[in-house]
Amino acid sequence: MKHIYPNKIKLENLKIKEIKNKYLINIYYLNLNIYGIIAELNDIVIEKEYNKYKIILSENNLLEKYDNFLRENIQNYKQIVMNQNQCKYLEIPACKLMDEYYQSKTNHITIYINHVKKTGFFNIPIINIL
Repeated sequence: MKHIYPNKIKLENLKIKEIKNKYLINIYYLNLNIYGIIAELNDIVIEKEYNKYKIILSENNLLEKYDNFLRENIQNYKQIVMNQNQCKYLEIPACKLMDEYYQSKTNHITIYINHVKKTGFFNIPIINIL
């Protein structure tokens, strides 16, 4: 299956549509409607912590901009980019794909934010690693 995703996404082209159990993220690009956000994370460092991975992000990364956009537009949104001691990072549960990325010492990965799932307390983004 082939996929199309834009090289550059402008925040003003992102639209949030609320349906029964989730928020859909819609991007209008070249007369196409694309669902979800694909973000390439470059110049990252992957650290393993117990049964999860900590992906340390570079300065001015796009994921943080998308995360802030979602936080501003979705009530009770649980942010994915965390900030601790001026270090911005993303936590991913351990899985076979992340094990491979960690062992290969890669410095870039691509993630896909599919939608934001409504739960009782938080609205949680659903993330896939490509």
